[in-house]
Amino acid sequence: MAAVAFAVVLTCAVLTRSRGGQLVCVTVLAAYFVRRFGARGLLAGGVFALPLLLLGGRDGAEASRSTIERIECWSEALAMWRAHPVLGVGLGQFGEYHYLTAHNSYLLSLAELGLPGMFLFGIVVYLSSKIPIMALRHVASAGGGMVAPAGGQDARPLAMGLGAAFAGLSVGMFFLSFAYHYVLWIYVGLSGSLYSSIRTHDPSFRVRFGWRDLLLVAAANASIIALVFLYTHYKLR
Repeated sequence: MAAVAFAVVLTCAVLTRSRGGQLVCVTVLAAYFVRRFGARGLLAGGVFALPLLLLGGRDGAEASRSTIERIECWSEALAMWRAHPVLGVGLGQFGEYHYLTAHNSYLLSLAELGLPGMFLFGIVVYLSSKIPIMALRHVASAGGGMVAPAGGQDARPLAMGLGAAFAGLSVGMFFLSFAYHYVLWIYVGLSGSLYSSIRTHDPSFRVRFGWRDLLLVAAANASIIALVFLYTHYKLR
C-alpha cells in the first residue's frame, strides 16, 4: 500500500508539473531518510527524488510567466500589509485587491489578518510540528516503550508520519495559499490527537510553548517578510 501510494503521488507530481509539489515530495522523502540515516540520508533521498526532478516541472516561457505572477502576488501581499499592518485587509479579501491569490500561506495570513494573524498562524504551525518531533525524542528517551491507544501500537510511526507531513506542509505552504484549507487543519487536528493519545498512556509527556518558542516563531515570521521583500524588490525592479 505504501509503494502504491508513493507511486501515485509521484505520478501526480509529474503529470501536474507542479514545482511546489516536487519540493514537498522531496522534503517528505528527506525527512524519512534523515531520520533513518542522519545527514547521509539527504544523499539517499536525493537519489530517490532524482526521477521526479528530471521528469516533472515546467520550463520555458510558461515557467517564467508563472514565476513572475507568483512574485507579483508576494509583492502585492506585502503592499496590503503595509497599508493595513495590524488587522490586514480582512479574511478572504485578498482577491478584492489583486486578481490572483497570494500563492504563499504565510503572506496570505499577513495580508488578510495583519501581523498578529500571521504570528498566530505561525504558532499553530510551529506547535503542530513540534508535537511529533518531541514525541520521537520522548520515545528515544523512554527506550521505545511509549504506545498509542489504537491497539497498543508503538507511537513512533504515527509521530514520524506527522513530522514528515508537517515538513512537507511547511514547504508547500510557501508556494500555495493553504492557510485556510481544510487539509492543513485536519493535520493540525491529527497532531493534537497524537498529543492527547500519548498523554493518555504517558502523562509525563509534555510539549511546552515558552519564550524561546515565541522568539523562534517571531524570528521565522520576520525572516519570511524580510527575505520575500528583498527577493521581490530585486526581481521586480
